[in-house]
Amino acid sequence: MPRQESQKKKLTRFPISRLKRIMQLNEDIGKIGASVPVVASKAIEMFLTEIVELTLKEARKKSSSRMSPEFITRAIESSPKFEFLKNMEQFKSKE
Repeated sequence: MPRQESQKKKLTRFPISRLKRIMQLNEDIGKIGASVPVVASKAIEMFLTEIVELTLKEARKKSSSRMSPEFITRAIESSPKFEFLKNMEQFKSKE
């Protein structure tokens, strides 16, 4: 039976070859296995999905139909999982 390309589910949403090229730009990385860019791509996809879902939740709390940087900041501050992002300059609270 011939494979039908339309029925094949795409494993990741980010281009594997581009990720591999970006990884290899770092001199510390060197050679990487074939599965590394695939896993990295899936991890990026999962990370962004969660950030977007939390941001959407924050936007809906304020009855907004648009997501803004303010909602991204609130989403990051409300989730202990994204604690590491709080130190980034663009996500620091403006006091």
